[in-house]
This record gives sequence, structure tokens and C-alpha cells, in this order.
Amino acid sequence: MMAPIQIDFAPSSWQRSAHRSGAWAWIAAAIGLVALVSAGLTWRDIEQRDSALAAEIGALQALKGERAAAAVARSAITATTAQLETMRSAGNSVVAELNRPWAQMLDTLEQAGARPVALLELEPDPKSQRIKGVAEARNSGAMVDYIARLRQLFGAARLTRHETNAADPAQPIRFEFEVTWQVQP
Repeated sequence: MMAPIQIDFAPSSWQRSAHRSGAWAWIAAAIGLVALVSAGLTWRDIEQRDSALAAEIGALQALKGERAAAAVARSAITATTAQLETMRSAGNSVVAELNRPWAQMLDTLEQAGARPVALLELEPDPKSQRIKGVAEARNSGAMVDYIARLRQLFGAARLTRHETNAADPAQPIRFEFEVTWQVQP
């Protein structure tokens, strides 16, 4: 016996497909619809949490920036008494250094100079009010006369070291001296 054949010449439509589908298709469609709605709701919750977290992160970063700026301002303002005293003494020493009569000191050294003596190096020490110098003289008499003139002009001068340059045919005497520089107020 032959199985019956169903012949249907009606055009296909969704209503006809829905009417012909079985119970399992309806159950699968219902499960798919529930899963789709659940996924949509979960997606919406995740988006809301994401935007809330982004807003919270922005607020925390702004607060962090404000706190950092406040900390920098506090550290810039807060100075210990020792730091202030150090800054004050450094400023005073700079002012004292600028107020020293350097031109007067150099003029006085120039007055002491004589032709047989050449001044090679000067090293002022403002803290101890001393001037250390290196000079070269033609002979020992010129060196002694130069130190004597320095004593007359500065009040205190001393010879600290001397040596003869035997390699030079003129055999000049190179000497180091120290002058105490009294600053008149």
C-alpha cells in the first residue's frame, strides 16, 4: 500500500507555516524568545553598570587631581624654620657678596703692583676676608718689596710659598701670598 501524498497548491505564508509546525517548533521558538529577551535585559544592565562605573571613575580621578594639587600647594607653602633660616642666610650671603667693593680691592692690588712683579692668579675668599694670590717676580728683592707694599695697603699680608723656576733662563721666583682684606663699612 502506498503512503498518501499531500498536495497543496496554496501559496506559502507565515500563517500557514505556523499552522503546520508542530509543538516542538513552538516550544523552541518560545525558548528562543525568552533567551532573546533575557539577553537584551542583561545587555541593558551591563550598559547601565558600565556607564555608572565610568562616571564613578571620572569623579574619582577628578578628586585625585584635586587632592594632588592641594598636596602640592601645601608642600610648597609648608617650610620648616630651619629651611627658612637656611634660605635667609643664603640670601644674606649673596647680598653680602654683591655688596663687596670688588673694584676697590682690585684697584688696591694694582697700586701694589710693580714692574718686576707679574700677578698670575687671584682667589678671593669672602667668608674669611682673605685674598690668595700667585705672582712671579724677577728676583727675591722684588718679591719682598711686593709683600711689603701689600702689608702697607691691606694691613696684613704674608708670603705662604715660593720657588725658583730653574728651567727658565731668567730664573723667576713664583710665589704665593695671602692678604687679609678688611672691608670698611
